[in-house]
Amino acid sequence: MTVREITETQRYVGLSTDTKPTGVPVGSTFWEYDTKLLYKCYDGTLWSVWLEDILATGTFTTSSATVPADTGRAEATNYWNGCFLIPLTGTVINQPRLIRTFTVTTGVFTLDTAFTAAPGLVAYAIKLGGFDVNVTDIETELAKVPKSDA
Repeated sequence: MTVREITETQRYVGLSTDTKPTGVPVGSTFWEYDTKLLYKCYDGTLWSVWLEDILATGTFTTSSATVPADTGRAEATNYWNGCFLIPLTGTVINQPRLIRTFTVTTGVFTLDTAFTAAPGLVAYAIKLGGFDVNVTDIETELAKVPKSDA
């Protein structure tokens, strides 16, 4: 790739399901407000997740669309809850998925929404999710709220 000076960019906002624009200045950004992910256009047409807020990287040791795993992770159980898991290569490259739970004993990431296919044993990144929540704790607390008959 030839080094290019970025002198003009455009900023876009939309849903993750929206088609990203083409024919834009190099360095333009697209903010997915539903996933809280920022993409950068590196050639005027193709977009990549901007990896500014990367917390960790690794390689999947188990390939699954719903519960991929990395047995090399040593963080505490639920440490990654609320963050995004993003495959960096393979058939589901750049498909960010919210981590519902992380289990240290198995290295399993339980995802909120499945990848469109099993990612394979590929490199991934964990990106800040924009909020620090424990989804399981929220569901537990919501279950305690009395139901209305209205």
